[in-house]
Amino acid sequence: MISTRTVVRSLVIAIALNLSLYALAVDLPALRAISDEGSSDVKETATVSEQPSAASIAKQLTDVKQRLAQIANLSKAPGQSSQSPDWLKLQQRLLGLHQQMLAQLQTAGEQAEELAADQAELNDQLQRLRSVGLDEPPPYSFLKLDELRDELAAEQSRATAITAEMHTAERLLEEVDDHRRHNESVRRKAKEAAAKSRGGLETSQLEQALEEARLRSGLTQVTYELRKLQLANLRMKNAASELRATYLTEQVQQVRPQTVFSEADLDTVYKEIDQQQDRLERHLARLQSALDVANESIGELNTPTQQDEAASAAAVPEAGTQRLAAWRTARQVRQARIAMTNQQIGELVGVRYIWDYRHRVFINNGDTAPLRDDFQRVAGLVDRLEESKQMIEFRMEDVRIDLATIEQKLQNAEATAELTRWLEFERDEVKQLLDDYGNSLVHVAKMQRLLGRVAEEARQKLAPTSLATWLENAQAAAASCWNFEVSSIDDHPITVKKLVGTLLLFLVSLLAARLLSRLLGHRVLPRLGANPAIAQALQSVSFYALVAMFSFVTLEFANVPLTVFTYFGGAIAIAVGFGSQNIINNFISGLIILAERPIRHGDLVEVNGLYGTIEHIGARSTRVKTGANLELIIPNSKFLENDVTNWTLSSTKMRTMVSVGVAYGSPTQLVDEILTRVVAAHPDVHPSPPPIVLFKEFGDNALAFEVHFWIDMRTIMQGQRVESAVRHQIDAAMREANITIAFPQRDIHLDTTAPIEINLRRLSRAANDAPLSRAA
Repeated sequence: MISTRTVVRSLVIAIALNLSLYALAVDLPALRAISDEGSSDVKETATVSEQPSAASIAKQLTDVKQRLAQIANLSKAPGQSSQSPDWLKLQQRLLGLHQQMLAQLQTAGEQAEELAADQAELNDQLQRLRSVGLDEPPPYSFLKLDELRDELAAEQSRATAITAEMHTAERLLEEVDDHRRHNESVRRKAKEAAAKSRGGLETSQLEQALEEARLRSGLTQVTYELRKLQLANLRMKNAASELRATYLTEQVQQVRPQTVFSEADLDTVYKEIDQQQDRLERHLARLQSALDVANESIGELNTPTQQDEAASAAAVPEAGTQRLAAWRTARQVRQARIAMTNQQIGELVGVRYIWDYRHRVFINNGDTAPLRDDFQRVAGLVDRLEESKQMIEFRMEDVRIDLATIEQKLQNAEATAELTRWLEFERDEVKQLLDDYGNSLVHVAKMQRLLGRVAEEARQKLAPTSLATWLENAQAAAASCWNFEVSSIDDHPITVKKLVGTLLLFLVSLLAARLLSRLLGHRVLPRLGANPAIAQALQSVSFYALVAMFSFVTLEFANVPLTVFTYFGGAIAIAVGFGSQNIINNFISGLIILAERPIRHGDLVEVNGLYGTIEHIGARSTRVKTGANLELIIPNSKFLENDVTNWTLSSTKMRTMVSVGVAYGSPTQLVDEILTRVVAAHPDVHPSPPPIVLFKEFGDNALAFEVHFWIDMRTIMQGQRVESAVRHQIDAAMREANITIAFPQRDIHLDTTAPIEINLRRLSRAANDAPLSRAA
């Protein structure tokens, strides 16, 4: 018979199947829609990596403009639209951004075409240069070579900037790609939610959310395409820059061997320098006239009558004050510009000298000694130019701060024409100074580039090419070192030559003094009947007297003034100071220790891995006694210069811990209670804070526990004794509770699925075959 339970189970299964079929029939259109839209998503994703064409971009731009026009019409007639004003504004903003990105994408596409054409043209120029050569026949002007070098240096700088911009563009592309993927995910979820909606208000909200997600997804997609195209353009720029640099490099290589630096080229350079000097002098005259105007204006404003008129004419009381401040700023600016112009005029003399030296280097084919002497002067200009560059940069930073202050005043000023006028006048003056500093930096960079080339050309020309040249260079270097001025005293130069000569004369004088004193003590005085003791004393006195006399004569002969001994006295005083600085350092450190008390008598400290108790703090050192009754003498400065751990500085209360491992299967809660009870019962353990038991880990051989507790500890041995006593009590308590303290164990598992075979016959045969000696 069929039981009642079986019948009920069959009815439940049938009802569940019917409900499932009904739900499937209801959701079938939605599922079909999701499937169709999912396939369209796949198509959209598949075309992400494809570059949109110009026609496609133009069509998208037209569609966006039409949608913007529709939304604008709906915004003008809010009653005729069912969409909310906020929703219309959001659509308008997103579509406006979409339109901007499409316009930029269109421009980037046009730029890509231009870059491709430029790259193809550069390839053609490079191939023509390699096959035909330069259009202009040799010989080539030295100025043309310099022009090519300038273009090459500028191109290399441009390539460096493009490389940095490429790295930034790659990072931006990754960020936009992440944003695009996120918006695509949001759009798919919104699409799925809208497809499953049942109608009504919820459907309208979901469709609006879907439309917003589509707009944001489309915007990020266009942004992604724009960033990708911009990165591709930068890579094309980089490739074109490398081609242009290669083209210029090969031009330089072809021009350099056939270059002539003629007098006409040098005259051309001189004419350019003269023209530049004329321009600077005319500019200086204009600045001087402007400075006179500023001085006159300040003088007029400083008179009481003019001050009253300025105050009454101003609509705002601050306008008169600002007028005076503006003229004072103008005077300072014009003075700075005059000083800068005078400096540039003075530097033109150095530029003329550099070109003259460069010409002499280029045409020199013989004696290089004059070039070598002037090379040091030219090389010294490099350091001075670098210092000038740094000074200009510092001044530019100050001017930028002043300009920002004026701009802030303009933003915060009341809307009055008079006040705004003088603030703008002051701002324009400061901007002119900033522009002049920028031009000066360009001038310095140009001179640095010129000096670098001159130094390189001079090194190549002065490089030794034969044994005679090597000897000549060595002789010149030795002469330079021999006449090198070490110092000067009382306007007398002290050279290496004088020092060596003085030393040799002093040695000869010392030998002569010794010979004369011996002659006096051993020959002259005995013949005069002098006592041998008196003769020996007179010999010593005469020796030192002769040494002193010969020393003064030697210094006078070498033209070394006697004031040099004042420097020797100062050197001796400095040497004594350096020799005693450690003693003074330790003494002052002892005073600081006694005042600040970072360590005190009886403190437990750790110094360099050694533990001990402070026994005595002295003026120079501190005595520390270790647990092994060793006494360490440590300088006081070590306690201030090195890391020192003071265990008892603020309190002798320390936290320590004891670890224990119990066997697997032991009751962990009971272990926790036993450890807490045992530690709390120890008389040397502080009740507050209470002990803390931690179940640390499941170890290889045991369950690891730690118990942390607080004790009073003045010595390391005191703490170790408490820990030892606690371990004894823990062991006893564990034995009473039948809990095993674990030890290392190993489990051996035997395969018992088959009997273990033991062959006794083989063992007995092996015993019989063994040698008799081994059996014995």
